Amino acid sequence: MRVGLIGRTYRGSIEVAAAIALYVVYELVRGIGGENWKAARLHTEDIVALERHLGLFWERGIQHASMDVPGLAAVLGFLYLALHLVGTSAFLVWVYRKRRPAFAMVRTTIMVATGVDDCSPHGTCTNQPLLARYTA
Repeated sequence: MRVGLIGRTYRGSIEVAAAIALYVVYELVRGIGGENWKAARLHTEDIVALERHLGLFWERGIQHASMDVPGLAAVLGFLYLALHLVGTSAFLVWVYRKRRPAFAMVRTTIMVATGVDDCSPHGTCTNQPLLARYTA
C-alpha cells in the first residue's frame, strides 16, 4: 500500500517547518472570504435556536455573569490562544515522541479539522465570530 505525502511522518525539523508554513498560509487565507455579518447573524440565530430546543442555551447567563469580573475576558482570551497553540503543539510533540506510528494520522486530522472549521459551505474561508446578539 502506497502512503501519500501527508500520510507519513517526517523528521522533526521538517514537521515543525511544515507546521509553521501551514500556519502562515492558514492566517493568510482565512480572511480572504471577507466579513459577512448577515450570514454570521443567521448562523448565530440557528445555533441559538438549536441550543434552546435542546435545553442547552446557557451562554447568555455565563456571559452576563463573567462581565462583572474585571479583566476576565482578557485573561480568557489569552488562555484560549495559549492553550490552543501551546497545548496543541505539546500534544503533537508528545504523539511524535511517544506514539510515532499514529503521528501522521493525528497531525493530518488536526490540520483538516482546523481547515474545515473555518471554511463555510460556500467555499470561502473565514473565521466569523459567534455573535453575542440573542433574541429574548
